[in-house]
Amino acid sequence: MAEAVLLAVKLVFLTEFHLDGVRARAAFSDNTVGTLLASHKDFGYYTEVLGNAYARKEPVGAALVSGSIEEVVPAREGTPIYIADANNERITVRFQEHAAMYALKKDNPEFGRIFDLLERSRLAKVRLWFVVRGPRPVIDDAAPFVR
Repeated sequence: MAEAVLLAVKLVFLTEFHLDGVRARAAFSDNTVGTLLASHKDFGYYTEVLGNAYARKEPVGAALVSGSIEEVVPAREGTPIYIADANNERITVRFQEHAAMYALKKDNPEFGRIFDLLERSRLAKVRLWFVVRGPRPVIDDAAPFVR
């Protein structure tokens, strides 16, 4: 069986979003531009998430490969209220607005930046944006909360 490749998802705001019958084009706050073809299996869902985020001025989690949008994840917002070292592989995070416990894996290349942001947000009692995907709530990225 082929092993699934997990692409890096980055939290970004949309600066432009265009949709026509054959593709969607999105420009992001990190100066990247991605195209999503209508033939992509998740075209309908991804364009809905992108369109809603653009209209609401909210971020998304996006994975791009050579200018192609490969994955889109809605961003969540929350105020961290609990952060604990769970084990050698991850820390556990709880947000005031969510019942679930979330994990931040220590092997995430952005671990230091994300952990620092979570801790600063917890201490200041302010919301932040974060991206979670998959059946287990693992934080992929985070950013300060702005609208």
